[in-house]
Amino acid sequence: MNVVKTGLLIAALCGLTGTAAAEVLAQDDFSYADGTLSSRPGSPWTAFSSAGTSPVQVSNQEITLVQGSGSREDVGISLGDAMSAGETWYAGFDVNVDGASTTVYFAMFSDATANNARGRLYVTSAAVLGFRFGVSDSGSLGANSATWGSDLSYNQTYRVVVAYDYDTSTTRLWVNPTSEVDTSVTTIVDAGYGSFGVNQFSFRQTTGASTQVIDNLIVSTSFSEAVPEPGSLALLGLGGLLACRRRR
Repeated sequence: MNVVKTGLLIAALCGLTGTAAAEVLAQDDFSYADGTLSSRPGSPWTAFSSAGTSPVQVSNQEITLVQGSGSREDVGISLGDAMSAGETWYAGFDVNVDGASTTVYFAMFSDATANNARGRLYVTSAAVLGFRFGVSDSGSLGANSATWGSDLSYNQTYRVVVAYDYDTSTTRLWVNPTSEVDTSVTTIVDAGYGSFGVNQFSFRQTTGASTQVIDNLIVSTSFSEAVPEPGSLALLGLGGLLACRRRR
């Protein structure tokens, strides 16, 4: 099975283990046949914002976001219940960047239309060579944002984790972390951008000059689930046998 979708409860297994739910909200390893992501059999992704125009594609069990001129499709996956007070959600995925001559955000927590978005993940030019990731709670990578502290290399795969905190409306970014206490950067809340109950994770294509190849997405309510132990990604894909959706 390709996806552990929102609302999937493996109650029997959770009860047997006696442990808390794993709190995975959505997961996808994109193991579909090549083609348009939103129309693959079994795909939970919905196209919006220029749906059908330069659609997000699956190839070799990865998806590719192509930034360029003209209108381009965005896609989102539902996270079920809207986020609420006291919660922090984490999105972890593998990303390989090719070209970043312009600054563009390509991933975010959002509502179903992405008219409201938080935890925007950017790619931008490096200080010297390569590129950097950045995060912001607004539509720009300006003063109230945070950029990774060192240059990263093109055509190399990184595990990024983006966390959005409802209570503070701040965003935190890790690159290749193994623990939540590892080096990270955190945004400053933009004036006028208060807390918002996101219920979707989205990938975005827009004007720019780069591509991002994405794989192994996990959205969860805990850092440890977004950065699974080696081999756990494969296990989590086996029909959700080790993934339990939280209940309210």
